[in-house]
Amino acid sequence: MTQSSKGTFVTLMLTVVLGGLFLFFLNVVSFGAFSYVLASVFGIAFVGFAHYALWGYSLSKDLSQERAEFLRQQQRELDVQAPLDPYGIQSRRNFPQPPDDRIQG
Repeated sequence: MTQSSKGTFVTLMLTVVLGGLFLFFLNVVSFGAFSYVLASVFGIAFVGFAHYALWGYSLSKDLSQERAEFLRQQQRELDVQAPLDPYGIQSRRNFPQPPDDRIQG
């Protein structure tokens, strides 16, 4: 083992051992209630993952295809509505006119 992999192994082992001791301490102090909280958190996470795996991924793929088609349709409508002058010249009537600040009198 190289020095870097030994350091990584020691770090991971200390994290697992100290984390396990901390969780055991919390479970003892709370008379077992902490294990129910932890089981609930894992249960909710599992249900969320199962929901995504069963429906979420396929729905997001369908939605991305619909969105891409919608954007293509919007772009086609914009291309039809506003054809550009080949020389880049635009009519001045499409731009707002500045206010007339001349003094009348």
